[in-house]
Order: sequence, then structure tokens, then C-alpha cells
Amino acid sequence: MAKVPDNVVFYDGVCNLCNSTVQFVLKREKKGSYLFAQIGGENYKKLIKKHPESLGVDSILFYQDNKLYSKSSAALKILIGLDGVWRLLSVFWLIPLPIRDFIYDRIASNRYTVFGKTDSCTFMNSNTLTRFID
Repeated sequence: MAKVPDNVVFYDGVCNLCNSTVQFVLKREKKGSYLFAQIGGENYKKLIKKHPESLGVDSILFYQDNKLYSKSSAALKILIGLDGVWRLLSVFWLIPLPIRDFIYDRIASNRYTVFGKTDSCTFMNSNTLTRFID
């Protein structure tokens, strides 16, 4: 079985908030080192076999340096890896994980109601297609 590549953002492909987040990251991560995969795809299935504790997370995961980050930790890890001032957000690591994840969970549990759902991923184009994996 092939290994999951490094720097993969796993996201909910039908969530408008998640899709907007992927667009946001694509515009700001100029090195092209982040890859994107929908939760439920082949790489996700490989990763979950090694990290079954993250099976219930359905909004965002980030795999980097053989470590899987979820919820608020995934979001922060992704943001501080972006170009520009986004690294300043690393100050939020000072907030205890239970508080960060509580806030994250409130947003995630209401994301479909507030932001809606889509039937398909609509933001892939020829410039970014190679950054999307199964």
C-alpha cells in the first residue's frame, strides 16, 4: 500500500465553508507544497487505518511530517504554513486545546446550516488540479 503524501489538507467536499477554506489556502500558499484530498477518498482511507482516533472528524484534517492534526490544530497548522502574515496566528496555540476545539466544534456543527452544501467541488482549474489527490 502506497504511503499518504506529506502536507495533505483533508476536507469535506460538500461543505461550502470547507471549499471556501481550500480556495483561501490555494490563493495564499504560493510554494505549492499543500495537497488537497476529500474526506472519504483513497488517501483518507489509508490515513484512517493508521489514525482511527480521527475517524469521526468530518470537517478538516492536516497530515504533515507523519503526524495527523485535527480540528483547531489542523486549521492553525495550515494557516501558519501560509505565506505572509498568517504565521502570526501561531499565537492561538497558547489557547488550551479544549477551548480551541470547543469553538471549532460549534462552527463545524453548524457549517451546513450557516454556509450551506454543494453537490460538487467547483474550484478546481488547470492551475490547481495537480494539487488535488484522491
